[in-house]
Amino acid sequence: MEIDAPSTSNSSPSKSGGTSDAAATAAVDKSIKIHPLAIIGISDHHTRVITGGSALPPSAPVVGLLFGNQDAHSISIVDAEEMEYPEKGLATSEDSSHRQNILRKIDLHQKVFPRHAVVGWYRVHTDNSS
Repeated sequence: MEIDAPSTSNSSPSKSGGTSDAAATAAVDKSIKIHPLAIIGISDHHTRVITGGSALPPSAPVVGLLFGNQDAHSISIVDAEEMEYPEKGLATSEDSSHRQNILRKIDLHQKVFPRHAVVGWYRVHTDNSS
């Protein structure tokens, strides 16, 4: 998996209008590590939704949060937490309630695992047209 190199704010424009050669050739190795627990959590969530073992309809989007740690050179995903996908056209009060539910899940997760932070999200989609 490739990760875009971060833009460097200290690169000075050259006379030709581009960045300096040193900034353009500077490359940093980056890595993403995914713990098996996160993969199992995502797979379990997807399986429950598509087989009818969830309150969500089988056609519902399967989305959730990814928890872990990150530094300048790596992202480590160690857990996944499911969340409900908001319906389009939610009233302001329902949208606020949905946001509060997400924040509550994050808070509860971080009470148990204080060193985990939200490092991303996932969405699983099954294309049944093929």
